[in-house]
Amino acid sequence: MSLKVGQVTENTENIGARDAFHVPGVFVISKKRITPGDNLRFISGKEVEPCERKRRHAIADPFIPSTIFPGSGFYAMVVPEVVGAVSHHFAIAGVPGDEGVSSDEVAKLKAENLRLSAELEEVRDELEDAQGYDDGCRGC
Repeated sequence: MSLKVGQVTENTENIGARDAFHVPGVFVISKKRITPGDNLRFISGKEVEPCERKRRHAIADPFIPSTIFPGSGFYAMVVPEVVGAVSHHFAIAGVPGDEGVSSDEVAKLKAENLRLSAELEEVRDELEDAQGYDDGCRGC
């Protein structure tokens, strides 16, 4: 099924189908009182304020059980129309100074992650050799 978060369909063929998905979220604060599910507008990359629906960038975490008081930290769930491809590094359209992480930076982080993963695997192998483990039995 090609239905995405934020869309509605008349096609009910797969009703009951289950799925899990990423929702882009930003840990934020507000100087104003917020109700879970409120429409929010970013005033910076870290601060939001309530707004009308047509100006929103996000909604306040709808699963919070009570009022969010000024200065409290909470997740703002970013609405699909202001985010391009969803990943752990995303920019929010229309937020001053928010460029997220560039593709060059993401590539560098991925390369560093691969290097560290390979290094960790070498250390694990050395540890297993030093402890006399047999790869076939993993120490049994």
